[in-house]
Amino acid sequence: MSLDKFFIDIFNPSYYKLNEKGSFMSLINKLLKSFFVLSLLVSSMSIPLYLQANEIKKTIVMVGSRSTKESFHGKWLTLIYTEAFKRLGYRLEYKAYPAKRASMLSDLGKVDGEINRVYSYSNKHPNMLRVGESHYSAYFVAYGMGDDLKLDAWKSLKEGNYKVGYRNGVKKTETNLIKHVPNDRLIITSTNNQGLKQVLVGRTKVFVDVRHNIVDVIKADKKLKNSALKEIGIMEKVDVHSFLHKKNAKLVPLLTQTLQQMKKEGLILKFKKEAEKLSL
Repeated sequence: MSLDKFFIDIFNPSYYKLNEKGSFMSLINKLLKSFFVLSLLVSSMSIPLYLQANEIKKTIVMVGSRSTKESFHGKWLTLIYTEAFKRLGYRLEYKAYPAKRASMLSDLGKVDGEINRVYSYSNKHPNMLRVGESHYSAYFVAYGMGDDLKLDAWKSLKEGNYKVGYRNGVKKTETNLIKHVPNDRLIITSTNNQGLKQVLVGRTKVFVDVRHNIVDVIKADKKLKNSALKEIGIMEKVDVHSFLHKKNAKLVPLLTQTLQQMKKEGLILKFKKEAEKLSL
């Protein structure tokens, strides 16, 4: 008997009729066979569902700076990576820390990765593997007051005797400022809000950070919003990537491909518009 005919028979009521004398045992055998086949069928269907349920329960923890997570870009990143990791069978947990602490946690493998760092981040953090596809580009800019100072690129900060502020833990900013500005002219702050207010009171003349972080802080603070603070120069444009700890090395190419596919589908730009609405 073929397998196809057997499946047709076991679901046919006439298959179980007693048509011949002494065929009771034959009926029992048929019932047992049918029960066995149906059990196998149910098991084969339930195993993938069980595995899928476990996959969905897996959580991946990504960290980033507080200022980024609370900004428009933080909302955008949440939408992007919630979808990206969902496609890979993970639930995203995005946690905010001061930038320096986020680096420490990711370097030690206590979290799974960093959600938003510049392309060269892994040069000084060898335990972190860059995801090949960038989610967006970022601009490092200088903010100040008045029209007496115009800047263009990191090297333009060399001239003058004014003090320059920057946020602690942002390696791209720190590395470039140390190269071009004497240490006695540098002032480290813990937040963008603090750094911008130091410009207002004259403690520093310039504050440097990522444009979207500065813009969001100014929008949220009435004093800063009504001040004369403005962008006075672009230091550098960089592609920004997520980074995974080396323990998640197998996920790096998969996440790269997922982000590429999402871009082809137009999802990254769609999520940007959604994040803009959430930030109003």
